Amino acid sequence: MSAFDDAREGSALPVGPRRGAPMEIHKIAQLLSINSTSQRATVSIDGSQPVNLPYLPGVYTGYTTCLVLCNPLQGGRGVFVLGPVGVQVVVPGDPSSGPPPPPPPPPATVTVRATILPTWSGTWSAKWSKWNVWAVAGPLSLYQGDACGSGTLKGLAVYGNQIVNLGALSIISATVTMNAITGGGTPTAQGSPSGTPAPAGPPSSSGSTAAGFGPVALDSTTREALRTGAFKGLALVGAGYVAVQGTSRPDGMALNLTYTRAG
Repeated sequence: MSAFDDAREGSALPVGPRRGAPMEIHKIAQLLSINSTSQRATVSIDGSQPVNLPYLPGVYTGYTTCLVLCNPLQGGRGVFVLGPVGVQVVVPGDPSSGPPPPPPPPPATVTVRATILPTWSGTWSAKWSKWNVWAVAGPLSLYQGDACGSGTLKGLAVYGNQIVNLGALSIISATVTMNAITGGGTPTAQGSPSGTPAPAGPPSSSGSTAAGFGPVALDSTTREALRTGAFKGLALVGAGYVAVQGTSRPDGMALNLTYTRAG
């Protein structure tokens, strides 16, 4: 024995394998089980009894072999599982085995057109504080403005849940048909949350306005509020006195929508 060997044997440092011993750093081992709670993998190395080793987190389901890091200074003893190797076995009926399924394709959409008619229409008068008393052009018409001391008039067309029930993903375009009956003003419509007729006071309304006669386009914010149900009606809010047709005429305050929905 050489002086170097004598010194090494007398030292406290770890002794490597004897000359000629294999210097294996990695081994393929049988993967017996994974315990995610204790963060230990049970493996068998070269047919050994089961050994519990810490492992690198990953997907081990469906694998029967793994790569183990070994310590050559301890005769190739396994110390850590680096990950699964080999072919992942897919167990029929077991969604946890095998690679995750691809995400479902996005639903196909179709473009649809619909005409939504109001279920109720009428006018509130600031003077009489009730619906349809001031109704020269008929109780179903919608008024706005002031007619010689009538007080502020505010008409309402109610659509309820008809638009929400379409299941629209988006409303591409929408027009409302406002046909004049009397008066010289320009009808001006604004979205209203009122979904049932005759609220206790004047119909509330907010947002952008759309003014004109015949089919008048509604802007994108009003369309979206109608789609979600935030708006369930349209109110007349203009200052100039005018009346338009309501439910007494088939196309009175009719909404013509172009929208998308799932195919």
